[in-house]
Amino acid sequence: MARPKIHEIRDAFFNSPYGANLLFNQNEDSFYRFTGKYYEFINHKDFEIIIDEFITDYYPRDLDNTTQTIKEIIASLKRTNKAEYLRRYESDYPSPFIAFKDKVFDFSTLTLKKHSPDIPAFHYIDFDFPSLLTPIETPAFDKFMRETFVSSSGDPDPQLASFMLQALAFYITPENYQPMALILNAPGANGKSVYLN
Repeated sequence: MARPKIHEIRDAFFNSPYGANLLFNQNEDSFYRFTGKYYEFINHKDFEIIIDEFITDYYPRDLDNTTQTIKEIIASLKRTNKAEYLRRYESDYPSPFIAFKDKVFDFSTLTLKKHSPDIPAFHYIDFDFPSLLTPIETPAFDKFMRETFVSSSGDPDPQLASFMLQALAFYITPENYQPMALILNAPGANGKSVYLN
């Protein structure tokens, strides 16, 4: 019996449970599998094992499980342009999505979305998205902000505290990466290091 053609093997893989819900991240040259909530990374060795198991189950007599055969199949999977088989992710920026137990948060629009394989969320936090309607109490941090960011008269300055939080958020957002600096200048032991930590 003739060896199956590579495109036939590829199509059989994507139509099997082994090839379901995959995404190929071109920037990382890596495969991910949708868990129902987010895309979980599959390291290269584990993906080779998946292909090996697929060959054993679907082509026990037609294909040998050599490293060369496995690499040939993986290369074919990466080249596929059938969107119904394989989702692709390629961007110069990290994905703006983080999956939570109940929803996916989009940092680019600051909105919540339902879990979907159409959303390239590669990070998962195993708890419900914190509701902004139920403020989280942070008494120690609030005290620190009141005592550190004060007006010239020594009274708490809510505008300065708000500005400092916004500045810090701006500087640590990956999309804002630029050569820049945040300089905190004040007499010693007044909370600069605590703020940055």
